[in-house]
Amino acid sequence: QPYGQVPPSFFPGSNNRPLQQQQQQQEQPVSLLLAALRLVLRGVIKLERAGARHLLEAFCHSNTIGQLALLSTIAPSAEPHTFGEELCAALLCQSTSSTAAAAYPAPPAGIPYAGFDRSITRNTAGSRPGTPAVPNPYGRPPVSSSDSPEAMAASQLYLQLCAGRAARILGYLLQQNPAGQSRLLGLQVSDTLGDTLLLRTVKVLAEGCRRADKQALPACYCILRLLITWCWGCTAAVSSLLAVPSHLPLLVDLVGSRMPASDVHTAGLTAVLLGVCLMFAPGSPVSRQHQLQQDHQQQQQQSFAAAGRVSYSQLLDVLLNRTGLSQLFGAIDDMKGSKAYAAVMTAPQLPAHITRAAAAAVLQLEAHERAGTHVGSIVWLLVF
Repeated sequence: QPYGQVPPSFFPGSNNRPLQQQQQQQEQPVSLLLAALRLVLRGVIKLERAGARHLLEAFCHSNTIGQLALLSTIAPSAEPHTFGEELCAALLCQSTSSTAAAAYPAPPAGIPYAGFDRSITRNTAGSRPGTPAVPNPYGRPPVSSSDSPEAMAASQLYLQLCAGRAARILGYLLQQNPAGQSRLLGLQVSDTLGDTLLLRTVKVLAEGCRRADKQALPACYCILRLLITWCWGCTAAVSSLLAVPSHLPLLVDLVGSRMPASDVHTAGLTAVLLGVCLMFAPGSPVSRQHQLQQDHQQQQQQSFAAAGRVSYSQLLDVLLNRTGLSQLFGAIDDMKGSKAYAAVMTAPQLPAHITRAAAAAVLQLEAHERAGTHVGSIVWLLVF
């Protein structure tokens, strides 16, 4: 039911909110996909974010019409309300309006914050004597009573993490969607000529990789995966990515782990991205064969100026001189040898059938929870 509506009473804790907010939500119902997107971007419970992300991925799988319908709503807006507007605002690291943030459900009692929101709140609290951080019940950026540098840094980190989550959702919309890849390239996010969504995404990637604390690495992973999906099979996207002179040196530095926040995963993903760019760069054999199969990409290619292109031979020359094929493939092999990669590639284990002993254990844990002990044990048991 992609176009269904979620009543305001669906969210837990809605009866405790002011009457004016409840009436406003009743007048403006929220679609199911928008509610899932808001949970992915700013949900405080990690399991809820994962479930909402899986829902959006399942909706976009082999659903070109649904992907194009959601991509058509992507546009910059000062007050985002639709699916595409809120997704674009998150990609641009734009602060969420209070109206949209008020619609996020509060976590149930007894369940602690999960994911990066908890660490951000912990880092912000107590940054200065007498300036405690305000609680963060709806997953919004932590707000301090003073505009301290620590609070501003935590807020910027929160926006970068939200941009990474939005990049992952945008990757679902562009997966096996050539029409969407080409259409989104021309989206202007400001009045400045040439300020496109793709260039802004690379800018967020560069800012996250320059953080010495490496707390924005999850966002960098998601953005690199988005760029791989966007450039796969789309010569126009490769041309747009490499048209900016600073982009190719940034990618080469990431492969060589010469950035402050570089690690084995950023180097491996960047190596895959450069390999995709090498395959579909203008003038490559794969690119010529791909252009023969899809005529509409040839029209997209004519819109780019010849002076701004990085050809196949030029890109290959840079990789051979600056990086080397051994380092390029070595970065991919190192990423495959990491524990995180092996954990992701391992087939998931289905939960065992429930037994009477397991049900009795759950009831016993519920009794302990009512007494104020073993908080969160039930969630752990049901999941694992």
